[in-house]
Amino acid sequence: MFKKLFVALAAAAVMSGAVYAETTPAREIVVTAVEVAPMDEGPVKGLAKVVINDVLEISEIQVLKVGGRTSLKFPEYVSKAGKVYPQISVQTKQANDAILQAVETGKPSASKAKAISFKVTKFSKYTARGGKQSSLRVFAAVMFNDAIEVECKLMEGKKGPWISWPARAPEDGGRKWINQVIIKNKNVKDAIEKTLTDRYTKMGSGGGDEYE
Repeated sequence: MFKKLFVALAAAAVMSGAVYAETTPAREIVVTAVEVAPMDEGPVKGLAKVVINDVLEISEIQVLKVGGRTSLKFPEYVSKAGKVYPQISVQTKQANDAILQAVETGKPSASKAKAISFKVTKFSKYTARGGKQSSLRVFAAVMFNDAIEVECKLMEGKKGPWISWPARAPEDGGRKWINQVIIKNKNVKDAIEKTLTDRYTKMGSGGGDEYE
């Protein structure tokens, strides 16, 4: 079921194309590591993993080929209601070109890794339907180098709030989820998550968004 949906979404992405806006100068995105696993599922010819600026690891990037054109499809979350929520959004042509070139050649960018910046671009409180209990508290998004936006969720458990980065359930029904985004630099990860949790603790009560 997962593979069929995987391929269907991929085909739609190829047909729709992508537009990148660069209204303000963005910091350079450099691919410092890349891996591509061959795959043959309709237009999906591979699954790629890249590391951006030695910090941001993105996995399960679909490599799509249709009519001789190669494009990339980043991980998405599909809700029980069938709604599709992009988890990673590449916002600049430079970033997309750097990732695409690395995936096509199987080699990292020629440029050396540079510093990476981040900012919170979305912070929306979640309200469960019908009074259901949920550990989900906030939908958030973080922008890296003004070029790549990553969705995440702020959860709260017995030990307090914590951040859930994009991941999916395993196809075999196992308990260990497959990480699609990893912040490899601990200092950067800690700084981002502290920014998010600090904002949550200062946030008052009230309604929020529902996840369908």
